[in-house]
This record gives sequence, C-alpha cells and structure tokens, in this order.
Amino acid sequence: SSLCVRMGRLEISSAFLLLGLTSLVCWAEPDRELEHSEGLADRIAASISGLAPASVFFPGPMEIHPDHRAAGFAVWAALQQVYQQNLIRPLAIAYEISVQNPINFCIDITSEKASKEIVMAAYASQNSENNYPELVIALNKTRTLSLAPKVDHAEGFFQFSEKDLDISLREMTHHMIDLYL
Repeated sequence: SSLCVRMGRLEISSAFLLLGLTSLVCWAEPDRELEHSEGLADRIAASISGLAPASVFFPGPMEIHPDHRAAGFAVWAALQQVYQQNLIRPLAIAYEISVQNPINFCIDITSEKASKEIVMAAYASQNSENNYPELVIALNKTRTLSLAPKVDHAEGFFQFSEKDLDISLREMTHHMIDLYL
C-alpha cells in the first residue's frame, strides 16, 4: 500500500539522518517481492560504477528474509559485471542481518551498540511485526563467543577475494560452508 511505502521511506530517511549519510537512493521495489533479475543486477552495477566505492556490503546468502537473500544475489551479480568490465574492483563483503552466515572476520561493536539500537528503532513498522533490535543484538552477542572477554557485542562479515567473484554466489556459498568442515 502507499501508506507502507510512505512509512518505509520516512523510516529510511530517519535512519539515514541518524547514520549521518550524505546520499540516499530508494528504488520502489515491493516488500517481500524483490527478485534477483538481470535488470536489477544491471541497475546495481550502474550504481556501483557511478559511486566507485572501495567496498560494497550486501546481505549474506543464508539470510531468511527473501528480500535480503535476493538483494545479496543481485549485488553479487552486479559485482561480477563491474569486475568483468574492469571498471573498479571494490571489496565484496557480506554481512549478517537476522541469522548467522559464514563469516571470516568480526568487528567489535561494543561501543556502538547503543547507537545501533537507536537506528534500528527508526524502523517502527518492521519492529511492530518482529522485535528486530532484540534479534539483531542477540546475534551480535552470539558473535562474541570466540572473542576476547572485553568484546561485549560484535558483527560478523565475510570478505570475498576477487577470485571468488568468478563463480556464482550459490557455488561460493557452498565453499564458504565447507570452510567450517
């Protein structure tokens, strides 16, 4: 509904301001209907090429929410396009949202936890359906299991090599999981 779109945009704008970001682009993709398509990957590739970032972060492939998973696969395909065109070579880094994904590094967010909770609270419409802040903070607590005792909360990431982008994200996901075996 248009109310949901307006509320979503207001929540995004609020988070944007809280994070101190300098630019924002919203695409009108329907909730729970995002599909990885060549057209979506093309738009993402164009954005990456235009911005020329040092790193591109995207949802990990094991995410439960279908939009998060579709976004991750679309960004992977877009990065493959950018790499094939030899335009730029940003680092490809997957992050966790709601579930543990394979990771190869963690970042201590202990000092940023309160700020993160404030930003997550901006998404009132999402939080009314599920208590995302509680779930995300629990995931961040879980990630401290093998870290130093002073680390109270951490976020997990998987940084890919350039060579990894030679294969599909589906294949790469199997390689990531095999690292645990």
